[in-house]
Amino acid sequence: MACGAGMPSTAIVVTVLHVIALMLFTPVVRRLEPHRGVKELEVILEDSDGGIAQIMNLAAEKGYVIELKSTTTNLAGGTRTVSAKFVIQRGPKIWKFAEELSQIPGVAGVQMSEKTG
Repeated sequence: MACGAGMPSTAIVVTVLHVIALMLFTPVVRRLEPHRGVKELEVILEDSDGGIAQIMNLAAEKGYVIELKSTTTNLAGGTRTVSAKFVIQRGPKIWKFAEELSQIPGVAGVQMSEKTG
């Protein structure tokens, strides 16, 4: 509109400022994680003695904020397993944390899910 009104210098300045604003805000917006739902992580422990505390400590070390949602104890075939469900409130990529958890002795399985709504 400025160019059509005979003010080409104003049009150029505003266009340059617009491009600068886009360049500054694009990296900021990319770092903001959109809220898509609740991220849940279920960990099945073969030996639960201190296992949940170990998971919580590892999460804190790695920069995750997690909350224990529920636990279920299963006795099958004379072995005791504990299923612990966690809600991940924030932190780096959830799959990296799940991968690290699967390396802990006594962890029989890890399942990730994302619930929307």
